[in-house]
Amino acid sequence: MVKENYKPSVIYIPDPASAITGLNVVWSINDKLTTFASSHNLTKSKNDAALLHITQWIRFHFPESERYARKILHTIREGNSSFELTVDFLNEGVENAFPEYWDTIIGLVLQGNLELARILLQLHSQSDSDAFTYADKILRTIPIFSVYGEVSLPEFNLQWKLWQTNTAQRLLSGIFNKYLKLKFIMQVLSGDINSCMEQLKKYCTSWYQIMVAVLLYTEPTIKFYELSFHAHRYVQLYGGTANLNFCDSTVLALFELDLRSAMKKCQLASDGGWLTTHLTHLLMLCGKLEEEEIHNDEEQEIESSLRLDVKLVLEYGTLLMSHCSLWQVSLCYLDQCGEEGRARQEILLSQIVSNSDIKTMKIIQAALNRGLLDVGWYFNFEEIAFNNKINGMKCLRRNQLGKALEWAFRSQDSAFASHLADQFLQHYVKKGVFDSNDLLDNLGSCKYCEFRRLYIANKLKEAAICLNDLITSRIAPKYFWLTLLNDALPLLENDGNVPLFDIQQTANLSYCLNELCSLNEIFERKTALIRLALCKNMARAICAQTFVDNSL
Repeated sequence: MVKENYKPSVIYIPDPASAITGLNVVWSINDKLTTFASSHNLTKSKNDAALLHITQWIRFHFPESERYARKILHTIREGNSSFELTVDFLNEGVENAFPEYWDTIIGLVLQGNLELARILLQLHSQSDSDAFTYADKILRTIPIFSVYGEVSLPEFNLQWKLWQTNTAQRLLSGIFNKYLKLKFIMQVLSGDINSCMEQLKKYCTSWYQIMVAVLLYTEPTIKFYELSFHAHRYVQLYGGTANLNFCDSTVLALFELDLRSAMKKCQLASDGGWLTTHLTHLLMLCGKLEEEEIHNDEEQEIESSLRLDVKLVLEYGTLLMSHCSLWQVSLCYLDQCGEEGRARQEILLSQIVSNSDIKTMKIIQAALNRGLLDVGWYFNFEEIAFNNKINGMKCLRRNQLGKALEWAFRSQDSAFASHLADQFLQHYVKKGVFDSNDLLDNLGSCKYCEFRRLYIANKLKEAAICLNDLITSRIAPKYFWLTLLNDALPLLENDGNVPLFDIQQTANLSYCLNELCSLNEIFERKTALIRLALCKNMARAICAQTFVDNSL
């Protein structure tokens, strides 16, 4: 946990894990700084206090101290000997049982997590001594600045100076001299940073970590616009700007609110342009970044009329297309780039290497969804469609209507699909049940399936409207009309106060019934009950309409 010698990494991020960590640090500090410190609110006001947000960011990205503290407390509470305890901490003290005890407390203090630090100090074997009693009182009584508090800024500064003066007096009295680690903590709290700077560097792995730790106890009400001055001071402690890695140098630019420099540094990240693309696009959308802030005078002469964020999205989407499994994600990015993105999609889709008909059909369907009609030519669409139709015919010969219909959809052969739909209807007329219900239910445009769903759900009025539309549209073949009219029979005989079919709808059903009976006299005998129900429903519909007209 303690770093004896800080060794800055090279200028690039060497491995994926470090890359992800660095990108996360840059993204989150940008959120804190650009959201809460935009140019329009950089005023010397109480509400401009910076440390509240920056400390939260530090705790999130350097969680080791809090994690160790939780482990210590959990081990003591549960009696779990997951650590190699050298002595019995119940008798000798937790500081001897856990080698990282003092480093954890110091790390918590440097991050402003004083409540958890107090809990660990109370576990010390000498917690009843004067030194630890005064230390606990000092930590407990520290003034906490809040932008939403009732204490004014001058009043808080007075309280802070009194508290630090009292801490310094206790330190000078020598009460903490017996416990060097505790004395170091009190030096930090009293603001005596110069005397312990070298020791402080051992607990901080980056310049911004030590900067926040120092500012917490020297300038707790620092403003956003003052961070840049302090940032350069602490960068020098770690070898200057020449020795900063990608993450540290980008964070420095963000502390300076130099978004132009920060975006250029982000382009050095080994992430394929993910951070630069998304961060630039986000900042430009929310008005935090203007294109001229990135381009210099020579770059502004670029002939491209695209906005910078759109150009970055275009390039990133193109990069994703080179990966065999990310081409669909790439299309989503290119969709945001207007005509340039559309042209890029057509070129790149035609260059994808496909090793199966299924992938080819996905590519073609994605192109058709975007109106890129020429893409199918590159994949010999006619040959693929013919092969799909052959597979459908094989399924049909094996009487596998559901699979055959699926292949027909893939082949986009409307005649073959219509033939299979006819087979489905004839099978239903004979046996009264559909095969492959799941397939039919997912078609979306199956009007008869919609009628069945409404009827089963007891939405009778909607079902009646759907059935009337299906019959009057004459989409269904005439041999299926009798089935439809039989389905209408329970709706006609519904004993509700208002008939489900009005006068016009009943007349439409009667017209279809008469046309069906004119085709074959056999239908006349089979439809006698339907005709009677239609007559009764017509009478009820006329009465209902008359009642409505009279009430008006």
